[in-house]
Amino acid sequence: MRRQKCSVSSDLGEVVVVGWSLGGHIALEMASQFSGIKGLLISGAPPVSRHNIPEGFMQMPHMRLVGQQYLGPSEIDAFGEAIFGAPIPVAFRRAIERADGLARKTIFEAARSGVGIDQRWLVENCSVPLAVVNGSEDPFIKLDYLEVPKYANLWQGRCHRLPGLKHAPFWEARTFLTSFLDDFIDDVAAL
Repeated sequence: MRRQKCSVSSDLGEVVVVGWSLGGHIALEMASQFSGIKGLLISGAPPVSRHNIPEGFMQMPHMRLVGQQYLGPSEIDAFGEAIFGAPIPVAFRRAIERADGLARKTIFEAARSGVGIDQRWLVENCSVPLAVVNGSEDPFIKLDYLEVPKYANLWQGRCHRLPGLKHAPFWEARTFLTSFLDDFIDDVAAL
């Protein structure tokens, strides 16, 4: 697979990109195409390639819902509870109901077929500072996998596990994660 940096025309200057779950994978894709990224913080998004997806993700019943086009009421509840805990905040349940199922299905089928950058290769070769922050009880990702890549520029030299938090640490511990993000941005800005 030939890898090259693509240029994306943009009025943006330098940015720090924060991506959670699918957004973390999108942030990694952005890093392969936009040279204005000065830092990446990802959460709930193990950097995988199509060849090692099972190494990065738990094989739990709720995982099949991630790429499923249609979700019934009980599936919405199961998916939402896996992400946010029970009971699901009403606004989040409505957001899951409104989410475009075809987009969800298409994105995950594309990832499984190898569309996009090999994200593990990217984190092992990209000089952009990368913060990897996850809840220690995340029910979707295999935290031990995050120790496998030989990161080119891992912030503070380690992946961070936030004690007692699950897949949505920004929701579960807002002030702590905000402080963590502030520290990362300060460090990136100083470079």
